[in-house]
Amino acid sequence: MGERREVDINSQPVALEVKPLPPNAPPSFSGAIGNFAMTTDAKPKSVQVGDPITVTSTISGRGNFDRVNAPAIEDERGWHKYPPSSKFKQDDEVGISGTKTFETVLSPNEKKQALPVLAFSYFDPAKEQYVTLRSESIAITVQGGAPATQNVAASQPASPSPAKAVAPQRTEKPQDILYQLTDRPAMAETFAPLYTRPVFWTVQLVPLLGLIGFAGWKILRRSTRVPFFGLCSWSPSSD
Repeated sequence: MGERREVDINSQPVALEVKPLPPNAPPSFSGAIGNFAMTTDAKPKSVQVGDPITVTSTISGRGNFDRVNAPAIEDERGWHKYPPSSKFKQDDEVGISGTKTFETVLSPNEKKQALPVLAFSYFDPAKEQYVTLRSESIAITVQGGAPATQNVAASQPASPSPAKAVAPQRTEKPQDILYQLTDRPAMAETFAPLYTRPVFWTVQLVPLLGLIGFAGWKILRRSTRVPFFGLCSWSPSSD
């Protein structure tokens, strides 16, 4: 037989040295610290002006992936950018090692021959310096020009506007108090109590007259039903 007891065991304190991050961080730095690598791809690579292009950026390595954001576009001129989506696949139980994939949709507003450069920056604690990863140049083909509606509007000279047809104006009644005072309804309204109006008593006479007629009819019927007591004598016939 044994006795169960709880025993507190304290570890020895560990001294840590926390250093602040160096100043002058790159514009694409979002707080990621560790060691990372980045690959970039885009589909499709042949589009028309205004068509969407999905740019897939994969950042893998070891570090605080909760601070890893989508790579930034260094030159957005001539492009329309949509908000990126992300998904993370961890390689360990705590989520320090893994791969984070971003998908960003870009739409060219003019003819382009390559995608813009994407940049991702992080701080390397081993080197104690910032590291910026940039995507390689991805060649694309963008055909067409500005949207057709814009070209037609820009190419056509400004023509004098034709005279506008004067639409017949409808005479509407004003909604202010003047309309209520001048345009009165056919029947004048009154705020007198209902029982003081002649119409009220005229209506009340109808059931009253009916009740009087019914009472008279009952009295007349009773008077005509008087019991008859006839006097009759009977005597035996004498033969």
